[in-house]
Amino acid sequence: MASASPTNTVYLVTGANRGLGLGLVKALLSRPHTTVVATVRNDETADGLRQELTHTGAGNGSRAEVVVLDLSTAPTREQVLAAVPLALADRIDVLINNAGRMVPMLPIADAATVDLRAAFETNAIAPLALFQALRLRMVMTSPKTQ
Repeated sequence: MASASPTNTVYLVTGANRGLGLGLVKALLSRPHTTVVATVRNDETADGLRQELTHTGAGNGSRAEVVVLDLSTAPTREQVLAAVPLALADRIDVLINNAGRMVPMLPIADAATVDLRAAFETNAIAPLALFQALRLRMVMTSPKTQ
């Protein structure tokens, strides 16, 4: 694993093993000079995604790195930095927080608080914790004014 090339655009995509996340990873990887750091929940899905990406054409100078980072609960800063070390991505140009959890669609009177808490943890707190852990590597730009 080498650090991202200074000429590559570095994307970090969470929830990358299926659905929109997988589609985003494949589309980004097909671009030239792109590094995609794709997060998945466990080793099994990491192996599956790596296998899937062997059949995906990469753009000139592009590469994907699959890392295990379970976002079903808010990760600690240490967990994030262990999963995404500086040697893998010394900067992140674009963070795509795609990982999510959907609660069962029930009338509010039947909704389980445990399901709502789990969805809030995955959909709101975990993305915030991820951003906070990586913010010093994030390439921040201001909106252009006219």
